[in-house]
Amino acid sequence: MNALKIFVLMSVVLLSDFYFIDPSIRLQTLAMALLIAMHMRNHGMPRFTLLTGNRLSRLMGVSAWFIAYMSFIDFIRGVSLYEVGVKLLSYVLIIFLLPAFVERNKPFSMVIWYRRFLLISIAFAAMQVSGLHYALGDIVPNIGIIGSNLAREELIDTYGRVTGATYNTIAFSMQMVILILLVYGGFLAQPRKDRIHYGILGILGLLLSQTRAALIGLIPAIVISYLIFANSRLQSAMKLVPMLTLALGMAWVMQNLASDYFPYLAKEIDESDTHRFWTNWYMTLGVLNESPLFGISPEQAWDVYFRHADRNAVVQYTPEMKTPTHHNQLGYYLRYYGLIGIFFLMSVYYQVLKLINSSTSMPMRIFLGSVIILDFLYSMTHNNKLLVSPLLWIFLSLALLPIEKANRTLTSATRGV
Repeated sequence: MNALKIFVLMSVVLLSDFYFIDPSIRLQTLAMALLIAMHMRNHGMPRFTLLTGNRLSRLMGVSAWFIAYMSFIDFIRGVSLYEVGVKLLSYVLIIFLLPAFVERNKPFSMVIWYRRFLLISIAFAAMQVSGLHYALGDIVPNIGIIGSNLAREELIDTYGRVTGATYNTIAFSMQMVILILLVYGGFLAQPRKDRIHYGILGILGLLLSQTRAALIGLIPAIVISYLIFANSRLQSAMKLVPMLTLALGMAWVMQNLASDYFPYLAKEIDESDTHRFWTNWYMTLGVLNESPLFGISPEQAWDVYFRHADRNAVVQYTPEMKTPTHHNQLGYYLRYYGLIGIFFLMSVYYQVLKLINSSTSMPMRIFLGSVIILDFLYSMTHNNKLLVSPLLWIFLSLALLPIEKANRTLTSATRGV
């Protein structure tokens, strides 16, 4: 089981560009399926409850109902059984990672392996900074029945953004955020100034990714996490000093060095940014007017938009784009699954926060709370979503560790290699 967990972590951090035999079978999906199949063989089906049972089973139950609702809506809208099945399977595999990683019959340090894989990804980021724009799939494109199909981002060449071992700036920046928060959680559990080097690597990686939403949302996410999960807010406020100092340092960097070294951070807001806001705004008005409970189908999206949009608003529309980009998690679920979909999404988040709050370790609560809140803030401007983010469900398993093991897990993020 431990080997499969390591394989899953490696596939998420390093191998997301790779597939098995056919491009439709992602190596990451295969790794998750193998782990979950083994877990179910040894432990049976995870429990799903709504009003009874422990916090884990309630989170699984609410998530299952949400997935079932989305699958039903897709089906009655005429989406093919194959597409519904693929989507359903991907959601189920993601949420099943939580009970699979909770089970620990043998010692397993997820944090240490995660950090090791990130060091490899950071090495690729260093190459990209030096002008060698390679990802792992460029260096090892094919290994027998394992291949890679790379989607190189134009922003890498235009603005010098780094992506790590894969060509996914958004995923890389979120991985850097988790590393920073791991180091901060380890500092809360056991203050040691000589163990901040991994945090520095995470900060550099995040800056070089030039992902504005992650940079701006990091400190607010930590502050909100303190307000929700801290034992003593007054005492805990003092522990915010290192992160506030970091925020001031990052603000100085963005103010004074951005135009020369981080051009995407210095880029002025233009149509490529504002059209997403206006698309979501007018799409929301349209859905609330025409189909508030269940939302609309993707095929209706542009028609609904143009019936309700201000013609003077900035819009980027191309006929090749079948549906408008959402770049907003709430906008996506409201658009296609209505207020009922938003209710289910908020119910899942509520159960996630309750699971985090059940941790007996305050540093672990702050760490996990910051990760979830940052990802939520992040999802307001990007296409990441809770139910398609494997790392979130993997790290949520740490909420169920006893206090000693939880604190030791956090401090392991800053020890050794």
